[in-house]
Amino acid sequence: MESRGFRRAFFATVAGVALLLSACGSQANAQQSNQQKAAVLLNAGLAAHTAGRTAEAEADYRKVITLDPQNKWAHYNLGLIEQNNGQASAAEADYRAVLGVDPNFAGALYNLAILRTSAAPAEAADLYRRAIAVSPNMGSAHLNLGFLLISMGQQVAGKAELDKAVSIEPALKQRIPKTVTAAAKKP
Repeated sequence: MESRGFRRAFFATVAGVALLLSACGSQANAQQSNQQKAAVLLNAGLAAHTAGRTAEAEADYRKVITLDPQNKWAHYNLGLIEQNNGQASAAEADYRAVLGVDPNFAGALYNLAILRTSAAPAEAADLYRRAIAVSPNMGSAHLNLGFLLISMGQQVAGKAELDKAVSIEPALKQRIPKTVTAAAKKP
């Protein structure tokens, strides 16, 4: 009698484990399916964005984030659209979401620095430095950091950043007003 009870319990346990494994497999398939859907939507968003259909791209990026909240590319591109549309706080939130996933995403560091320059210059300078550490040849980051440092009274460091920017991208020299370089030369 005990062996029948043991067998029933054993088979019930095996059936329970099989059911549990099946459920886990279904959950993994759903997760994979969401990732696949997110990838398709991201590509559609990128195509729309490239074609200038930003409303369509924005909708696709938001769908991606619903399916895959950690998708740094959807957050980043959504941030670009929001920043371009003057939605600074929304863009900031998306860039911070990117950095939560990938703290070394140079584009998000750079764009967040732009947004933070007026409100928090020291934070912006740190963000530019982090972007430069990740991407040392980002001339525009050196340029903006140079302008920011000069505005913060750090003329020597600012001038060094401006010089670095121009050495990386000579065309950036046209963006530096003569008054800024003259002021940076003064002790």
